[in-house]
Amino acid sequence: MNSPPLLLLDAVRKKSRRDGTLLFDALTLSLSSGDTLAVVGGEGSGLTTLARLATGLEAPDRGRVLLEGEPLEQWDPQERAARIGLLWQIPEEGFLGATVWEEVALDPAGRGVPEAELRQRVEAAMALAGLPVSMSHLHPLTLSPSFRARIGLAAVLAQRPRLLVADEPGWALSTAGEESLAATLRRVCCEWGMALLVVTSRPERGRRFASRLESLSGGRVIPFALRSKAG
Repeated sequence: MNSPPLLLLDAVRKKSRRDGTLLFDALTLSLSSGDTLAVVGGEGSGLTTLARLATGLEAPDRGRVLLEGEPLEQWDPQERAARIGLLWQIPEEGFLGATVWEEVALDPAGRGVPEAELRQRVEAAMALAGLPVSMSHLHPLTLSPSFRARIGLAAVLAQRPRLLVADEPGWALSTAGEESLAATLRRVCCEWGMALLVVTSRPERGRRFASRLESLSGGRVIPFALRSKAG
């Protein structure tokens, strides 16, 4: 018997909370462990709403969002949070730690990860994100946008999620920095079996981060190559 997808959005219908505009109509999307998918859309197409649906921050008006075959709303919030990581376009808006170390350690420490494992997770996550340990004592908000983006990434990697949802990852980085970030995430997906869902308005960014590129068009996700034919 085949295992269910890690994440499945099944015939999802969703209206905008702001003005009631229909964003998605029978939208279907699935990811399995290790998959990397980028969904490309224009302004107002619902990319951020898609990210929020995939992480359980919003519920569909109709249809289902399943994590490992179970409806997201039936998961214990802590268990769900342990499995799904979210990397926002401006990660510092959610920073709570007084130092880089505290910020990166925040999620696993809050879930009671033992001290030795916690230290290993934080050091490994910082290394993957390109953060020297010598920065551990610094306040995150005193650092450049580039380093803030790396702190956000390290905090998510320390969480060890099964699924990472990323909204415009690397937007604050140079092209070389973004390519380095993309290579890191692709390697993590391969080695950990983590799935990656990227939402972006830029096809070239999607191609850097994901092996599969699709388009949000007419309220549905379609292969990117077919977007000009969608009516």
